Parts: sequence; C-alpha cells; structure tokens
Amino acid sequence: MLILELMDTGPNRGKLFLAFADETSGNQTYGAGRYLDLKKVPAASTVMLDFNLSYNPYCAYNDTYSCPFPPRENILKCQFWPREKLSSIALDYQETELRKAVGNPYF
Repeated sequence: MLILELMDTGPNRGKLFLAFADETSGNQTYGAGRYLDLKKVPAASTVMLDFNLSYNPYCAYNDTYSCPFPPRENILKCQFWPREKLSSIALDYQETELRKAVGNPYF
C-alpha cells in the first residue's frame, strides 16, 4: 500500500501527491526520492500510477529548498528507471516488478 497526500491549497488543490523512493534512488536518480502528482477521478475507487511522469523535487536542484522524504511505506523494493533509459522490454519487466512490490496484480 502506498500513502498518497491530498493537496488542499494552491494551484494543485484536489490533486494527489506521492513521494516515493525506489532502488534507483541515490544511484541513478535523486537520493531522497522522486514525486508524482496525480489527478483523482471523482467517484473512482482506484488511481492509475504512471511512474514515467515522476519528477525530482526542487531540493534536487537547489539546496535552499526543503523537501519532504517519502514515508517508509513508499520506499519500493523495485526500480523505476527514467523512461528515456529504458527499452520496451525493460518497461514490461518494470511493470511486473511493480505489481509484485505493491501486492496487486491489477493496479
């Protein structure tokens, strides 16, 4: 299970926010993790996660920013490589690994 935060102020009001880290954090990607903003569809009981849309927090580029760390539940035991580094075979493998990591074959 992943923990999502509902943004309640500013231009992102009503969007869901996911802070996560994976096995690429600190090696191929920013060490403190990456972020993903999601739109919740009204009355939907699920949310589609597209990790290809994840991004580095501001603190990855500028030390004057303070960024939240992912909660322990959002430290994933799989790898989400930036899409530009992957082939289609690797993308299929990545999706399979995510399904195992979150314990849901139907996400």
